[in-house]
Amino acid sequence: FASRSFAEGDVVLPLPLLQVNRNMLETRTLRKDPDFEGRLLKGRDVVGHQLILNYCLGHPDSSLLLYPYSTGSNYVNHAKSGEGANVKLRWHVSQTENEEEEVGVGSFHLPEWLNLDASEVIAKTRTGLLMELVATRDITKGEEILLDYGQGWAEAWEDHVKNWAEFGPHGKTAPDDDGGDEKVNERRKKYTYPHELDEDKFAPLKTHAEQKEDPYAPNVVTACFYNAPDEDSAILNSAKRRTIKTDQNQTVTAIEIPWREVDEFSHPTLRPCRIVSREERVRRSNDASDIDP
Repeated sequence: FASRSFAEGDVVLPLPLLQVNRNMLETRTLRKDPDFEGRLLKGRDVVGHQLILNYCLGHPDSSLLLYPYSTGSNYVNHAKSGEGANVKLRWHVSQTENEEEEVGVGSFHLPEWLNLDASEVIAKTRTGLLMELVATRDITKGEEILLDYGQGWAEAWEDHVKNWAEFGPHGKTAPDDDGGDEKVNERRKKYTYPHELDEDKFAPLKTHAEQKEDPYAPNVVTACFYNAPDEDSAILNSAKRRTIKTDQNQTVTAIEIPWREVDEFSHPTLRPCRIVSREERVRRSNDASDIDP
């Protein structure tokens, strides 16, 4: 939303661009590493793309994508031209005769890059392109900034909504010869929004054994923010070790490290984990006690 008023033709938001190779955003099938048990390698078949593709600019047949990374640029929503859109995209237009004298902009936009091949831009090790969102009419303070994403995007979005309505949590049952697809309907019933599970901070996480009888929805996994301790650390040296069977019926040595509640942002890694067991402990402080799940 506009924090101030703009006149038609004003630059509403500069968009410095990061060049990205489209291939880097592909998601592929996984295959087992024949030389290392338990490790997965990237396969050859492309099954989709990372979600960041939705925020990139580029031609569908080009290997070059441009990602706007200025503050607020990813909050500009879609509206058709003539039906709500109030800004348009354009390449940066210098406000001075000498681009290098334009404070803060010369380092972001190098016009000669516009004459380069896509592969040459991708190979650059720095950024050098800048676009702008320009007001197509007067915009008042507090008005939402809206951009026409184009017909191709609109059609892709409509197709996504249609498919999500069919298979998502609020969608209709996909019809078949018997009047309903039981598998799709069952999948729709089981879908759970993860944030709903996190709303109850004191609800215990289900152990691996409990999930066999009462599993989480197929789209939900348990994960831990975890940093592996150093090999010579006291935590690792004192940890219990035992042999367990994996889901693939493999025998491995498990190291039990006590769970410690920490700030979720204090660990840089988030890893899938299974809750092997759970117990209640009484924590006492100043004559008060509470139960830790």
